[in-house]
Amino acid sequence: QANTSMRTLLIDADFRGKGVSRFFHLDSMAPGLAEVLSGAISAEQAWRPVTVDGRGELHVLPAGNTASGRSKMMDATALTRLMADAESQFDLVVVDTPPLNIVSDAAAVAANVDGVIVVVRGGFTDRAALDFTLHRLRRTEAHVLGLVLNDVDLPEYYTSYGHWEAESEPG
Repeated sequence: QANTSMRTLLIDADFRGKGVSRFFHLDSMAPGLAEVLSGAISAEQAWRPVTVDGRGELHVLPAGNTASGRSKMMDATALTRLMADAESQFDLVVVDTPPLNIVSDAAAVAANVDGVIVVVRGGFTDRAALDFTLHRLRRTEAHVLGLVLNDVDLPEYYTSYGHWEAESEPG
C-alpha cells in the first residue's frame, strides 16, 4: 500500500524479535512503541518515514527500547489510545506481532484492531499450533480476516501458467 496515495503505518509490536525494525534497518535502541505505550513520547515522535521501492512512503513505528521492564508493554489503555491516534492520521494501520501461541502480546493487539490476518509458516507451523492460535483469537473476539501461508516451496504447476490447447476429438 505504500506505493499508493494511502497513508500507511506499520507498527512493530514484536518486542522480542523486532522483525519489522530489522527489515527496515531501524536502530533497535531508538524510541518506538515501547516508549509510546509507557507515555515517554508521543506516537508522532516515534514513527519514521521509510521510502519503499523508491516510490512511496511508509511510516514505521519501531518496537523501541524494551530493556526497561515489559510489564507495561501492552497496557490496554495505552494501546487503545495509540490505535485511535494512528487511525485518525493514517488510512491503513498494520500491526506486526509475535506468534500468538508463544507470547500473549498479540492477544492484546488483536482485541484493539479491526481485523487479524494469521500468518502460517509452511513446513513449520503445525495444525495444533494453528488451532490454538485461532481458539485464542476467538476468545478475544478478534475478527479473523483470513490466513496467509508463507515460506512454501510450491510445485511448478502452482508457479507457472501455460497455454493449454484443446485436443481435437476424433470425429
